[in-house]
Amino acid sequence: MPPPPPQPYGPQPAFYTPQYAQVGSRSFIRGRPNIASVVLIAAGAIAIGVSIFLEWFSAGLFGRSYDADQIPLEFLWDNTPTSLNAFPLRWPIMLGAIVMFGSAFNSRAKAGAFVGGIVALACSVLFLNAVRRVHADATLDVGGSALAGVGIGPWVCGIGALVGVFGAIVSLRPPTSP
Repeated sequence: MPPPPPQPYGPQPAFYTPQYAQVGSRSFIRGRPNIASVVLIAAGAIAIGVSIFLEWFSAGLFGRSYDADQIPLEFLWDNTPTSLNAFPLRWPIMLGAIVMFGSAFNSRAKAGAFVGGIVALACSVLFLNAVRRVHADATLDVGGSALAGVGIGPWVCGIGALVGVFGAIVSLRPPTSP
């Protein structure tokens, strides 16, 4: 293995020991966090976590508003869930936010940001699709636009997931030399 390249970032503190990685014919320093990716992933995870407590169903669709804790996960694939007391939608969303936030500060675990973002984005998109199916079902006789009963929660969840996944993509770029 060739000797490590000179440090392109100038003198480092005594406690900082960079790890060198060889990719093809290029070497680059690992271990130095990409601040932009940390901020984007953490902001996305926080937005996903906040979306759990926001309104997912507005009062126009079912007579009262619901947050992610009051919506059963079964609603994502079934227009008429058997019970509203079943496994709530908040658990997969919370799991995605925790995995994403935990991977924000670990430079070797950026795959967690992808996984957490995809889980939260899937919950948001499947929820919007379920509301569209409720509006399209003639037996339920729900009028109005397909997005009439949607609150702000799924939108915040989806945008937070996209921001976090974008932050994970930004973290994949190797550092550039000055």
